Amino acid sequence: IITVDLHFLDCIGTLELTGDQICVSDTADHYQWYTCGGALLPDTTQCITVADSGCVCVILTQGTDIDTVCGDYKVCLLECEILAPDTLCVGDSILIYYTTNDTLPSGSSWSVMVDTSTILHFTSADSIWVKFDTPGCFEVELEIELNGCVSICRDTICVHPVPEAYFCCTQQLCDSCVTLNVFMSGTPPWTIAISNGSSTDTLSGIQNSVYEYVDCPPSLPLNYTLVWMKDNSCEGIIYDSIASVFEPFPFEPTISFKEDTLCTDFISGYNYAWRRCEDQITLGTENCFAPPVSGCYCVELHDTLGYCSYTVCDLFMLSDLHDPDPLSNFFFWYNQEEHSIDFVGDDLLIPGLQVQLTDIQGRVIAFAGIEPIGNEHMRIPLAQQMPSIVFVTIYTDQFRTTRGIFVPMD
Repeated sequence: IITVDLHFLDCIGTLELTGDQICVSDTADHYQWYTCGGALLPDTTQCITVADSGCVCVILTQGTDIDTVCGDYKVCLLECEILAPDTLCVGDSILIYYTTNDTLPSGSSWSVMVDTSTILHFTSADSIWVKFDTPGCFEVELEIELNGCVSICRDTICVHPVPEAYFCCTQQLCDSCVTLNVFMSGTPPWTIAISNGSSTDTLSGIQNSVYEYVDCPPSLPLNYTLVWMKDNSCEGIIYDSIASVFEPFPFEPTISFKEDTLCTDFISGYNYAWRRCEDQITLGTENCFAPPVSGCYCVELHDTLGYCSYTVCDLFMLSDLHDPDPLSNFFFWYNQEEHSIDFVGDDLLIPGLQVQLTDIQGRVIAFAGIEPIGNEHMRIPLAQQMPSIVFVTIYTDQFRTTRGIFVPMD
């Protein structure tokens, strides 16, 4: 009687197929491969290359331990690639198809997402037509099968919203040129094409969603048409494509002087705003305006609809508009020794007497103040740099007079 103490260990090795490579999961000192039919194979490494289908075993030797692992295999090298535009626009219908590294598969199954809640399914088709009506990025999945081998491929299609553009608005032509606003939606840069009836102007690389189109037409009336637009991805939809320009400004306004008053032309249906050149404070709203002091003044004319405006400016110098007492005499001169303007007169002690200095363009000149020299003699010290002509205006509630003084240069 022979007693054999035989122990069986669980074999924990497994065979794993990746492409045409089959490997045993365990590491060992030595590997010996053979077919399940018993035919030895020359391979003695952890992985071997196989083809088609079959059954193989491997003997793993690790010290005194010997394990054997067997398994069936079926090589599947089938691959596919989906071909479709990466980007398209809402409303586009596109053809989606695929290529494969093998012969045409016997079966195919498509799953196409067209919005967040809708998936379209197609079977046994090598190409499909799909329309996308919702912006966003959507996944396309294809599963193909050949001789029991299955391959899955995926792609992502991004759908962009259709941009829009429109004109605003009907305008009057104020001078020789017109500005039309083009409003656009979408993704910059934009390209637009505008026609005036005889020629088309194409503008590209626009970054701002509100574009000011400026044109100087030779004659009026004229209709501008927005004929085409495109953003970074899609051709757009045009709304309110026509902007009309009509009725040029009746004529170029001018400013005239009437004693102590500035007047511009009266045009029915227009509003007026008188302002100083140096600020935007409205001083008068009639077509005539009496300035309180010498200076530069502008008048803006604009129609009641606000389509058209015109601004004209001029210099105004008050001079002896309200004469002082005929018995009063004023004398002005430049005092070179003191670099000052001196003046004398028997009305200099009148309460409320004020003095203003302006240059030949009507701009006010700042000065430190008035120095009394005597009962009828006063002096205005001047800054180092002065204009060659200085206008001195003396005024009270009763009178106003202006004199020009020559200030020689050093």
